[in-house]
Amino acid sequence: MCLFFGYFTGINLFGQGYTCETADYFIEEIASFTANINNTGGSSNSPDCLTTTPNESWFYFQVETTAQYNILIANSAGIDIDGIIWGPFSDMNEACSSISTDEDNNVAICDYSSSSTIDFSFITQPGIYAFLITNFTGTLTEISGTAINVPLDYEPNDAFEEAFILNPMVYHESNDQQVLSSELESNEDVDWFKLAIQGDGVLTIDLSELTQNLDLEVFTNNGPVYLSDGQGLENERIRIPVGGNNVT
Repeated sequence: MCLFFGYFTGINLFGQGYTCETADYFIEEIASFTANINNTGGSSNSPDCLTTTPNESWFYFQVETTAQYNILIANSAGIDIDGIIWGPFSDMNEACSSISTDEDNNVAICDYSSSSTIDFSFITQPGIYAFLITNFTGTLTEISGTAINVPLDYEPNDAFEEAFILNPMVYHESNDQQVLSSELESNEDVDWFKLAIQGDGVLTIDLSELTQNLDLEVFTNNGPVYLSDGQGLENERIRIPVGGNNVT
C-alpha cells in the first residue's frame, strides 16, 4: 500500500561550499569546519522561513530509502546559526536549478531562530538533499554536528491518539509532497497519520498499490469529514481545500 500526500498551489562534513554549485557531500558524522564569515550572502535571498542568508555554507547528502532523519548542528562560539534543507532531487544539478528558479519550492525543513543550534527531525524520501547553513552574525566559530538515519516505523498508529506525525506541508506555487509505504495486517487494522498544513491550498491524498479494498477518511480541525469512494482494488483519492489546518 502506497500513501501519497501532495499539497498543490550516510553524514560526514569535510568542508564547505559557498554556493549550491560548490556544495560539499556529507555522510553520518559531521566533522568540525570553520563557518563562513566573509560572505554576506550567496545563492539565496530569503527562502521559506529564512529572512536573510548571510555567510552561507552549502552541503548535500543522499538518501536511499524512506527514513526519519535527525540532524543536530551546533557551534563553538554559541552564536546564532540557521539552516534549510531542500529535496529530494535526482542530483545536485537539478537541486541548484530548482533552488535558483524558486527557492521556496521543495523545502523539506527550515530553521530561523536565535538559537545556537539547528535541530532537524523530518521524514526523507529517496534522493539528493541540499543543505544550507548560515552564520547570522558573521562571528568566527567552528560548526559541527551529528546526523542519524532512523528506519521509519509508523507503528503503533492504530488509534487517533497514536497518529504518526508527518512533516508539515507548506503552500508554494509548486508542489509539496510526501510518499509513504504502509501495510495493514488484518481487516480490523487501521493506520492513523497527522499532518499540519501551512497556507491555503488544496491537499491531495492518493492511496495506491492496493492488495485489498481499502478506504480513506480525512478529518480536519474545523469539522468536515472526507471519505474516498473507490471500489475493490481501485486507487483511492481525496482532494480537500485547506488552510492553516491540522489534518488526520
